[in-house]
Amino acid sequence: MATLALSFLLLLVAYWAIRKPIYGLMFYFIIRMFIPPSARFVGFSFNTMAMFLFLLCVLPNLLKTYRNADQMTKEYIKCMTVVYGGLFVLTLLGTIIPLTYQWSGLIQNYGTEIIPSFMVMLYLRRSVEYNRFCNVVCLMGLFTALYGIYTYVTHTNPLFEIFSTGVVDAHDLDRYTSDRVGLTGMAVGIYDDKIAMSLIVMLLFCFLVVKTNVNRLLLWPTVGLLFLVLFLTSQRSGLFATLFFLFLLFFDKTRPKARKYMLGIGIVGAIVVVAADIEVIKNWFLAILYVFDDKMQAKLGIGGSSSSMRFMQLINSLDYMGLRNLLQGCGFNFNSYYYTFIYISELFGLDPDFYGFESFLVSTLISSGIIGVLLWGWGFRRMFKVLCPKFTLYDVAFYLCFLVAILMTNASASFYLFFFLAALNSKEFLVKEGSSRTE
Repeated sequence: MATLALSFLLLLVAYWAIRKPIYGLMFYFIIRMFIPPSARFVGFSFNTMAMFLFLLCVLPNLLKTYRNADQMTKEYIKCMTVVYGGLFVLTLLGTIIPLTYQWSGLIQNYGTEIIPSFMVMLYLRRSVEYNRFCNVVCLMGLFTALYGIYTYVTHTNPLFEIFSTGVVDAHDLDRYTSDRVGLTGMAVGIYDDKIAMSLIVMLLFCFLVVKTNVNRLLLWPTVGLLFLVLFLTSQRSGLFATLFFLFLLFFDKTRPKARKYMLGIGIVGAIVVVAADIEVIKNWFLAILYVFDDKMQAKLGIGGSSSSMRFMQLINSLDYMGLRNLLQGCGFNFNSYYYTFIYISELFGLDPDFYGFESFLVSTLISSGIIGVLLWGWGFRRMFKVLCPKFTLYDVAFYLCFLVAILMTNASASFYLFFFLAALNSKEFLVKEGSSRTE
């Protein structure tokens, strides 16, 4: 049944991609937000198959579309391709992981996490399409929030169980629930992972909260529910990064409406925290305020990783690499390889020396070495300069919010969404162009 449904979705991707690529891309985005990333189709990742099919359908005019693209689009594609080209060169220097394993992971990562944002840059050209895409994002944000609440309340995840046709088993959410800060459930959404859910919800919230071109009756319930789900994931990093984003956004003079909203949210939030005699709310406030204070986290009974634990993961990673692999790393996708072939997680759980390599810095360092870390640093910096020529405070807040979050945890399943939404944000000028034409 699941395979039949996935086949039908692929046919729809092909139909819309041929009829109008931007609508095919919108449908692809809906698939990414609705179908668990662990879903597989005839032995391959479903996400990979969907994007491959989309590219196959637009291939006849892809080169012409690229040639006619603006300079911003070409520079963005160039800078991210340079990053992955550099990562490919580093795979040739790795001494631990077989090349075929590295190349398979690198190609899939590039195809499913980066290329979708290239397609946004190439095919999104009209204000009406931009407005529709933003409304699609909002609809999927509403679905993500509601389904997240459903998984929190029922401790079940039917979409993951139906569509995860691979070897990954769903968490037993009754056991997965950590009772952190008094919460009695865990919002995991289609990802079956509270960290991934937290990052996805954070990005959707930060993207939508400033969008004035989305229907208000749809926008504000969605934004409010997304903020609620951030709490229900029990992840301090995502909530801390979101509050950091809101703090920066309050000072963005180019978005006066957003500043009013931030002021209102801040006043209401302060009143609730101070006046409400609810231990869960007070503990959450203290947990976020003292997010880097391990003693306070222990006093509050907060589970999860501590700052000292993450520091030890970094030290242990450097020790494992040694001088031989310090520059180029142990090989792309080392995290997956380590827990599949070296320290088999299905038998032994997570290695106490590394746990889940709980930082983008740690996972990148051990996979691609110091060169890989510098390469990604250059890539993010160059990407920001290309996609955000006006350098607004909102742009800074959006990028910093994501970087802070993944440095505290990891990118998990959120990488594609960050690049997707960053590309959409870069197209915001279409709204002004469209309004000026109608005047």
